[in-house]
Amino acid sequence: MSKISFMPMKVFGRIIAKYKRLKKKNRNIVLIASLTSILLLVGIWAVLFSRHSKTSFDQQLSSNQSAVTNIENAPAMEAKLSYEEGTVEYKDDKGSWLDPAKNQELSVNYGVRTLGSSSKAIIELADGSEIRLDANTEILFSSLTESRVAITQNGGYVYNRVVSSTDRIYVISTKDAQYQSEGTAFMTVYSGDEQSVEVYQGNISETNYDAKISEGEKFIAKSKADPSKTRNKEKLDIETIKKNEFVMWNRQQDSSKDKFKSLLGFLSDIDGPSIEISEPTAGSTIEFESDSTIGTVDIKGKTEKGATLTIQSKSTSGSSPIPVEVNVDDGSFDTGLISAPFGNSVFELVATDKVGNKTALNVTYNLKKKSATSQKGIVLEIDDSDTDKLKLSWGLVGITAPDGLKLLYQKGSSPQYPDDIKETIAGTKTTLSIDKSSFSSGKTYYFVICRYNKSSDTCDILSNEVEIKF
Repeated sequence: MSKISFMPMKVFGRIIAKYKRLKKKNRNIVLIASLTSILLLVGIWAVLFSRHSKTSFDQQLSSNQSAVTNIENAPAMEAKLSYEEGTVEYKDDKGSWLDPAKNQELSVNYGVRTLGSSSKAIIELADGSEIRLDANTEILFSSLTESRVAITQNGGYVYNRVVSSTDRIYVISTKDAQYQSEGTAFMTVYSGDEQSVEVYQGNISETNYDAKISEGEKFIAKSKADPSKTRNKEKLDIETIKKNEFVMWNRQQDSSKDKFKSLLGFLSDIDGPSIEISEPTAGSTIEFESDSTIGTVDIKGKTEKGATLTIQSKSTSGSSPIPVEVNVDDGSFDTGLISAPFGNSVFELVATDKVGNKTALNVTYNLKKKSATSQKGIVLEIDDSDTDKLKLSWGLVGITAPDGLKLLYQKGSSPQYPDDIKETIAGTKTTLSIDKSSFSSGKTYYFVICRYNKSSDTCDILSNEVEIKF
């Protein structure tokens, strides 16, 4: 190698000597000789560089070919169809779709498909990984060795539960996407609307677009329904996931197996936070002064630490959820005073944990005015919570009504007897129900009950006035 390296310097020395001898000769001859010598020098260097480059390239090519050969010539990975539900078929290497035998063995260029809305299948690999197919799903093994598992998904939903391995590559491809994993749980989707992946445990790579998808994320490789989402990532919503029957079935499969039950990742926590009411007790009656115009309630309780909480009066038209502060140390909360109409008022509390699990709790209180016991008269209350009926109740305080009572109501305030009389009531009766269809929607009515005096044909004592908007 050293002799070859010094050869150009010797040649160059000879050229210089030759040039000196020819210096005194014709200038054209000198020029021709010089050019010839330079070309000779360049040619020698080119030959030497070519030999060296070819050696390096051949070595690199040999190395790459060796790596490819090692992957493709690795021992076959054993695979079997271990679970069938509904109609399941497999395709052999000749392209024929056949009914599988029990624990049907699968090889490279074999396919599996599920037919019908109630079909499912599980394929177990020798390394412990599982490939689970939802209804109307089809896959094909394009490579199935101990070094490389490559799956082509031609449609449907595939849950990939991949055992971690540094010696095996796991790839699943749809038409416009390719996902690679070494040890994760993820679902690949190839539907008429989109091609996407949801990662439930670990991380995967989408190699076509060089995207990294982490646990709790979804990557949309292509969306026909909403093209603006193509190549976008978004956070998974646990409440939406819990409504996916196929994902929940896979979670159950993982939870029942020792090798997977501690690797549930994003699906580890699917239970909503608890909500406990300490005061006032649900269903209790809360009294207010007789001149109060609206009821209020202050609810105290406890939920999961770190959760967020809202409360809303469902009986108040047009109300919205109100944020409630949750104590970071013990999860206790105090809603403060929340307004609501008199009668049976419903309040909805919604707690959301850090993962996104939600719990909704409805609690009802009877909000009522206190009876004016120190005075004589009639106390009227109206319950507007029923969808179809308006429920009236009243009490006589320090008086009797031997001639009975009259119900008065009108759209304007201060209804009067006899112009606004609507019904005659026996003196012993204390409740009355009226169909809401009797009233105009969107209008406000004013109600009064009065004691009737037959001898004078008048109402001598009137109740409090109650205002109801329909």
